[in-house]
Parts: sequence; structure tokens; C-alpha cells
Amino acid sequence: MGNDPDWRDLITWKFEGPRFEDHGVDLEALADLAAFRDLLVGTAKDLWRRDNPSRERLPKGFEDKLRLKVFQLVPGESVAMPILYQHEDPGTLPGIDDPREVSSKLPRAAKLVVLAVRAAERDEPLPEDLPRLLIAQFGSIGSRLGANDCVRLVVANEEPALLTQKSRERLVAVAQASWEDAVDVTGEVTMASLRGQAT
Repeated sequence: MGNDPDWRDLITWKFEGPRFEDHGVDLEALADLAAFRDLLVGTAKDLWRRDNPSRERLPKGFEDKLRLKVFQLVPGESVAMPILYQHEDPGTLPGIDDPREVSSKLPRAAKLVVLAVRAAERDEPLPEDLPRLLIAQFGSIGSRLGANDCVRLVVANEEPALLTQKSRERLVAVAQASWEDAVDVTGEVTMASLRGQAT
């Protein structure tokens, strides 16, 4: 049993609203979980790069080791799906001194995502640590939520966050603004370069 995976609580995803009062989940709604996984993994990658500025590449097999699973559905007033992640012990990732430096990024990523959704819910600034290029991925999550539906995201030691049509729209708007700012900066740099070449 010593080689059994060490699965730990990461975040709980709860579908709430009239569509889920029968304790069932439409299959198309489950597509949001795959997009949510990509958002968590992308955020974890960014956190690792920030923590390791001297290293040019991610550790080999980094993404393969960021494993997320749902083992049960918990019916009630909502449909809750606790999402677990596999915590890596030393020695399980060859070439990495301590593989926990990889798996430890997922709880931080989950907390950042919850803080971002809660900020959007309250129309507040997003967390500075949230990778701006990943905000656009919120556009792939919750697009099928009805007007009275939401996804409640719960992590340890944080207030829950509600992903609703409104909070999702705010996140998408921030992503669009960030993209336009990036285009403006790129355009200014390009024009400056062209002027320099012309002289």
C-alpha cells in the first residue's frame, strides 16, 4: 500500500441552481471541468516559472504529474464534486530534487482562481499573481450556466466564490482588455522599431 497515490483535497466544484435540483448534471456541463483543469494547470505552470526564474524550462513531465480526479458526486441542495490532486513524494519524479515543488503549485493555483472569481463577483480588481494570459480561459468555463445557475468554488481557508453569468462576463471583459493592452504595447514597439529602421 506504500506505493498508493496520495490524493489530497484541492477544491470543491458545486453546481447550484434550478438545473441541478434533481441532483443530476447534464453531460455538456461536465465540459467545464476539462477547461477548469486547463486553467489550474496553466496557473500552476506560471507559478513554477515565477518561483524558478533561473530555470529556462519546466521539469520534464511537469504537466503529466499534475493529476486531478473526481472520485464522487455529493448530492444535496447542489451537486458537489470534490476535486483531488495527487501529491508527489520525494523520489517519484526523476531529475527533480523535490517533486513536491511541482504538486505544491496546484493548491496555490486553486486559491488564485477562487480569489479571481470572487473578485469578479464583487467587481473588484483581480489578484496580481493571476497570469493575465490565462484569464481568457474563463471564457471556456460556465458558458452554459443559466441566469439562476452558478458554480460555487470552495477551497480551504477561503470564502467560497460564485461563478455566475455576471462574474464570468466580467472575467471575459478583463481578458479582452488585457489582450487589447498587449496589442497596443506591441504596436507601439513595432512602430518605434520601424521608425528606428527608417532613420
